[in-house]
Amino acid sequence: SGCSGGIVRMHVQETAYETDDILVKIECPQFSIPHDQAYEDEINQQCIDETNACLKEFETLSQTQHPEQEKCQLRIAPQLTYEKNGLLSFYNERYIFTEGVHGNKTRVSRTFDLNQKKQLALADLFANENYRTLLNQLVAEILRKNPEDYHDLWETPVIGNLHETCFYLSEKGLVLYFPPYELSYYARSFVEFTLPYPSIASYLKPEYRTLLN
Repeated sequence: SGCSGGIVRMHVQETAYETDDILVKIECPQFSIPHDQAYEDEINQQCIDETNACLKEFETLSQTQHPEQEKCQLRIAPQLTYEKNGLLSFYNERYIFTEGVHGNKTRVSRTFDLNQKKQLALADLFANENYRTLLNQLVAEILRKNPEDYHDLWETPVIGNLHETCFYLSEKGLVLYFPPYELSYYARSFVEFTLPYPSIASYLKPEYRTLLN
């Protein structure tokens, strides 16, 4: 049964501990999906597996790296960005510090079609195969209209293979993002472009035009 009639809720499972060498603070997202226990379990298990894999990798790294001043750190925090029309979108922001001047920030974003029970790549949203051309035009327009917000980019953003996973849905539109260092300084963090849904509507698959509602 479709679950677009209920509200998806997110809560977090917390894991926090500290030793002489490491500090870990993890919030793993867990979702309540009305009328679909099996798919709820599948998504929640995927979140747990991804979190555990990240923790295992961090623990391995922290055994070989010993920063002089600070402890090795792992922080994971989720952000629920969209939950309606049978769609669920969220990301986990990860901060890993094992050596050097500062840590490594990454984001793992996930968008699910709860009615079709599948995780979506960017391409899955679009009926028109030239969607990247449109997205690049829209990003160029954002840059042209908001030069002060993007004056510190050292490269022209190009929407490519990276963005099949580096995106999320929000109330305001489709958000495409670039990781730190991809376009600008570390301190700039993630560089985001929000494309309002009406601007991409004609390219969307019919089932995803509900994003305009």
